[in-house]
Amino acid sequence: YPHMNNTGKIPALAVRLIAALITLYLYFNPTALAHAEYSLGIDGIVVARTLCLLFALWQIICFTEDLFKKD
Repeated sequence: YPHMNNTGKIPALAVRLIAALITLYLYFNPTALAHAEYSLGIDGIVVARTLCLLFALWQIICFTEDLFKKD
């Protein structure tokens, strides 16, 4: 919105940053993605970790674009 100032941008940036941090935590802690009963499903864990990494990178890119965007 053209009338929106920087205070409206801060909550959106915080949400993006929190989402990126959560997905990075899930990427580096794969036991949070699958419990011990599913430890043999290594292919699923690899796919889930890859998706977490891609989502986190996308959130970080969007975060930096929003942070440095000139209004």
